[in-house]
Amino acid sequence: MTRLKESLLVIALFACGLKAQAQGTIQFYAATSGTNEVPPNTDPTVAYTIFSLDGNILSFRVDVPAVFFISETAYIQGPAAPGMSGPIIFDLGGPGFQGGSPEFCIPPTYIFFSPFTAPFGAGPFTLTDSQINELKSGLWYLNVASYNLPEGHIRGQILQVPEVNVSYTNNQLQCRVTGATGAGCIIQASTNAVDWFSIQTNTSPFTFTDTSATNYPYRFYRAKVDTPPPWVPCPLLD
Repeated sequence: MTRLKESLLVIALFACGLKAQAQGTIQFYAATSGTNEVPPNTDPTVAYTIFSLDGNILSFRVDVPAVFFISETAYIQGPAAPGMSGPIIFDLGGPGFQGGSPEFCIPPTYIFFSPFTAPFGAGPFTLTDSQINELKSGLWYLNVASYNLPEGHIRGQILQVPEVNVSYTNNQLQCRVTGATGAGCIIQASTNAVDWFSIQTNTSPFTFTDTSATNYPYRFYRAKVDTPPPWVPCPLLD
């Protein structure tokens, strides 16, 4: 039983407590939609986003499906809470373009990215201490504009990716999810680190207790931010 506990704890720490990112790097995301805009609109586009803060250097990648509108510009704006507007802090530069894959139902995509690679992209950006505090406090937002809606087509608050800490006591494994308050987070488990299934969905912060951990000789865990995929699903074919 001792060896079982040790194995479970080591694997849980590897898969649930550690992140696939450089030490000292904090990751953020933005769940974009037209309804988050001011004023709101009905565009269903969801962008795939990742922002990485390494010390005081902020890098980013924003993939916007080219399905319902053409992305022209994108900005980080703030400080402002949801439903409020703030000035432009950083211009994310002109987007590159990437063709999609009809076979896998992935549409063509506009990509805003760092570092700046002429003539596209921007940054990375150097932040002040006060800007870092605003970012960590969820007061910045991503705003993507189009020709028809130059003030903003889709928008999302930039939030810290939830952090996961793990412990194993009394034959029970606990994953404690913190950060990104209010963000949906899915705890998933696997016996082979390949096939994953969801065992709980909750809103950060929360603590998940897996009372069945001792039923498995090995079990992997991971936490995922609960956001829609960065493309629209393909229609069913007859």
